[in-house]
Parts: sequence; structure tokens; C-alpha cells
Amino acid sequence: MSDAVSQSLTKLRFRRNSDAALKKAASAGDVNAFHSAFLKGHAKIRKRFEKVFGNAPFVAVWSAGTFSADVDRELCHGMRTFGQSTELIDQLVTIAAEPSPLSASFVLVAGETLLRCPDGFSSEQLATVFVRLAQISTTEFYPSSETDAADGTEVVPTVANIVTQAEVPFLLSLVLASQQSARQWQIVSTKAVADCLGASTDTDGTLDAALAREAGQWLAPFVRILGWAKSFKQSWANEKTTARWLKTLDRLAVLATPDGIFRSDAANGRPDRTDVPSDLTLLATAVKLTKTAADTGLGSFVAALAKGAKRKPKKADKKQWHANLSGQSDWATTAVLRNTMQIDADVMAIDWDQSIPGMQLSALGSQVIGGGWKHRITADGKVCESAGDWVCTCWFSDKEVAFAELEAGSADGVRHVRHVMLALKEHFAVLTDTVTTPHADAQIELETRLSLADGIDVETNSITRELILQGECVSLRAVPTWLDDDRIQNAAGSFEQDGSELVLKAHSTGGVAMPLVIDWHPDRRAADADWNRLTVTEDRHVATSQQAAGYRVRIGLLQLLLYRSLRRGEMLRAVLGYHTDNETVYSRIKNTGEILPLVLVESDA
Repeated sequence: MSDAVSQSLTKLRFRRNSDAALKKAASAGDVNAFHSAFLKGHAKIRKRFEKVFGNAPFVAVWSAGTFSADVDRELCHGMRTFGQSTELIDQLVTIAAEPSPLSASFVLVAGETLLRCPDGFSSEQLATVFVRLAQISTTEFYPSSETDAADGTEVVPTVANIVTQAEVPFLLSLVLASQQSARQWQIVSTKAVADCLGASTDTDGTLDAALAREAGQWLAPFVRILGWAKSFKQSWANEKTTARWLKTLDRLAVLATPDGIFRSDAANGRPDRTDVPSDLTLLATAVKLTKTAADTGLGSFVAALAKGAKRKPKKADKKQWHANLSGQSDWATTAVLRNTMQIDADVMAIDWDQSIPGMQLSALGSQVIGGGWKHRITADGKVCESAGDWVCTCWFSDKEVAFAELEAGSADGVRHVRHVMLALKEHFAVLTDTVTTPHADAQIELETRLSLADGIDVETNSITRELILQGECVSLRAVPTWLDDDRIQNAAGSFEQDGSELVLKAHSTGGVAMPLVIDWHPDRRAADADWNRLTVTEDRHVATSQQAAGYRVRIGLLQLLLYRSLRRGEMLRAVLGYHTDNETVYSRIKNTGEILPLVLVESDA
């Protein structure tokens, strides 16, 4: 084998400005001299990488979830046990000696092992792996057919796509920097990184909802790219891509709370993986390695979160970071409602790319609700199936509130609308479900479920139907306005805990409106709450449950009017003395009786 390895070294094609000792050793087929020159030439790079990532284990293991083949899983095991045996290097050499195509995971592991642990290889082993990497074609890991759909539209990449199409070419451009192919690898990686980032995010940097549910896994390859770029002192992206990356970091930071980056499928516990950094640690590392972002208040904010800080860091007070906090993206099928960029912020996030939308709520920095916002609708005893996808039909944000409306239809004409509203100053939120049928006498039953985060206990009130959601650092009051407040009275529905879920039920004729008010203002914690259904009239006739619904809720000094038009009227309607032709009215009620609208949604034409 030694003769074959020596012969293969002589066939390497070096760049004109490559290290003279490395070229001389390869030209002579001297594996020992090649090994020595490689170690010497990469000594500083190795030190810079260790400064970036510390004494962290193999960073390639962060993407172990993308390793699917048996041989890839064996490499993953080898990374985790490296230092206890030479199994990993033996595996790499065995794979490199075979003529079969290489996997992306092999390139990641081989590249990192060569640059971080070159002295662990024998001279022959290092030459074998290096030559095999140099033989890879620049078209092998970036097939254009995978970046676009058949109709020419851009396809959102998976994490595995990003690793294969962007990270692998970039790493090869660095590992093979001495080779003539390095320039082509650099061109391929620059385009691939730009394509993968652009296809993952909206123009404002908002991450696609499906990828946001695995934000840490999505960040991992980009963080590694940034780390290698800093170690080699090489650029990783052009100016346009860097600008998009900065926007993405801003939007991810808006999703960050002390409990992590909001993800609808991770509300009730995260994987116990000690070899993979948390989402917050990866985000903080990404910001740290992005100089423009690290020099702003964004760097202080995410660094404090990653360290487990419980309050706003002092450094952030001295730096200006102007991010648009609340935002909505039709492309990414997600919306974020946030009041401040402090650690104890109130944050809500919704996504609607799946049949069950995701909804999360963090109050004063503590996650309270997170997961799928489930529902079950029956009309005259028959289950109504949704038809088509959820769509965000209204978005609104100002200094007082942020608001989003989702809508889904059904095959039998049932209309399902959902609202989320976050008060940006007053520490309360409103979640509303409304269902309307085309038949005025149809018996409608609506059930929805909200998943509670870990550590949230539910307490009942002995007098009213409100529930207290008690966390370690926050206490919330959940008010079911569609039910009579007095527990003694019969109610057309219920509001209760079922395991780790809150279950909301309502039934009526023709239509159902089910607004849930959640309040966590510290000054209202001990205040009494009362609420009632309001009479809605149109042309001196009382509106039916199929036409409209109105509610008033009072918690201490906070008093709200919640109005929903389920079917458009022919004239203005009146509720609590307020006349409107709007489809939705969420308002504050002053002690004088004056109505101060927070959200007004116009009716469809």
C-alpha cells in the first residue's frame, strides 16, 4: 500500500503559491515529509480553531442527526469515543481506500480530524485520506437539481441539504487550499452558502417555520462554517449573503428566551444530548463569530441568555440594537409577537405550515405554552375536516399590541378563524377561536387544546371558572370569557386541565366564539376578575350566535371589550354602546365607559 500512496501523492496538482515543502514532499512521493509539512503548515490554524471552539469535542457530531447510513453512524460513534482508541482514524482510512463514492459525513469528519488531530495519523494514513479528498469532484455535493422544484421555484433545503451542498464544499476549499481545485471549491461553496441561506429564510431573515422547529440543527453547519472561516482567516460569504445572515440572526434572537429558541415541537422537553450545544449556545456562538452582529446589543443579549442570565445584562443598556421585534412572514408561515429585547420579555410565536398550527407563549421570560394548537370541530355530530392550508389573513402591530389572524376553511363550508393578540405594555394576551357554519340551526361543538410547558402547574378557582397557571418564576390567570364566570351556573362548554394540556370546549348553534384572556401583570395578580357575555344588536334585533358575539372582562383596573362578527351584517352593530361594522374589535374600556380600540379588523367586502 505504501507504494500506491506514494504514487498518488505525486499526482496531486498544487497551486503555484502553495507551501514549497508540501509540494516538494508530494512530488517526491515522500509520505513522511508530507506529513511533517502538513502538521507545520496547519499548526496556527489548529490553534485558532481551538480558540474559537475551546476544547469542544468534534463539532461535526452536532449534525449526527443527518448521518443516516450505517457507516456514518459508525463515524459518529468514533468521534464520541476518540481519544480512547484509534478507531475513528482507522475507519477514515478504510473508507478512503475504497473506490465507492464518499458521503458528506465522511468529508466533515475527515476534514475536521485532519486539521484538529493530524498527529493522530501515521504518515501513510494522512496521505491516504488527503489524497482521497483531493479526488472528489466539485459537482458531487452540489447537484443543481436539488435546489429547485420542477416548476422552477426554490425549494426550502433540509439541514442535510445545507451540510451536503454548502458546508462540505466550503470545508474542502479550506482543507484543499494547496490544490488547484481549491478555487473551484471556493466558487461552488460561495454560491451554495448563498443559495441555502436564501432558500431557508424570507427577505427579512425570518427562518422557514419547519426549519425554525429545529433551529439548533439548522444553525450548526453555519456555525461550523463561521468557525473554519475564522480559523483559516478566509471569507465565507459575499456582502449580500452576509447582510441576509445578519437579518437572520436578528430574527432568531427575537425568538430567543431563557428557555431556548421557540420551537413548537420542543415545548415539553429537549433532547438530552451532552455533545450538542443548546440552541442558545449555538446562536450566541454564531453572533460572536459574526463581527458586525457581535458589536451590537444583540451580542450581549444572546450571550447573557446562553449563560443562563435571569435579567437584562448591563452591557445591553449601553449599546443600541434596533431590531423589529414583532413580525410576520407569509413565506415562512410564521409570526412572532414580542414586547422587548430583554430577558424577561413577553413573547408569542405561531406557525401554520402544518395542519395543526403551533403556538407558544413566554411570559416575563418563562415559557408557559408551547406545542400544537389542536382542535376538533363537529357540526350536528359530524366531524368537520379542514380543506386547504391555514393562511394568515391579517397582521397588525403598533406600540400597544401585536395581532395575527389565521383562517382555514373546510369542505362543508365551515369557517375556522384564530386570533392571537399580545399586549406589548400591559402583560396580557388574547387567544380566540371562532367557528361558523352556513346553517343557522347547526349544532356546533368546538374543542381546542393548548400544551403546557414543563413545570407549569394548574390551580382552579373555587368561585370563578378561571385557572391559575403557576410556574417557578411567573403566575398567570387564564379567563374563559365564553363561559359564565360563576362556577355555580350551567355553562355551554368547559375549561379544564387534562394532563399537560389545557382543554377549551364550547357548543352553540350556527357559530361559536371562544376567547381566552391570559393575564400575568404583577400588579393585577391579587385582583378579582369578572366577565360576562354581551348582547350584540343590529337594527334593534339581537344578533344570533351565528352572526356575532361580544364579551367584557375585567381584571382589576384592566377592562376589555372583545367583539367578533361571525357573519357580516347589513347595518352597523352595537355592543356595549359601541357601533361598528368591523369584523373584529378588541378594545380597552376606560372607567368613564369610553371605548379605546386596540385592534380593528375590517369585514370582508
